[in-house]
Amino acid sequence: STWMPSVDIYETPDRVVLKAELPGLTREDIDINVRNSTLTLRGERAYGSFQRSFTLPATIQQDKIKAVFKDGVLEVSLPKAEEARPKQIKIDVK
Repeated sequence: STWMPSVDIYETPDRVVLKAELPGLTREDIDINVRNSTLTLRGERAYGSFQRSFTLPATIQQDKIKAVFKDGVLEVSLPKAEEARPKQIKIDVK
């Protein structure tokens, strides 16, 4: 049977963060990979497996993606390239 875990995605000025709720799984049950700008999460547990894929923006530094699994929640941090980050413009007073 197929199981679809809940996934939250949000953006900060310097990264995109993906959080997946994966209760009952261990780190060894989860597979994450990136190919052709697509991030794929896969996992398997006693009553089903899942696979979710997400298209990444071109501004993501794929070689710097990090993932942390804690208390049944997987957090994948996708850093943006420097040129994609918002820049604060200083206003001069004359």
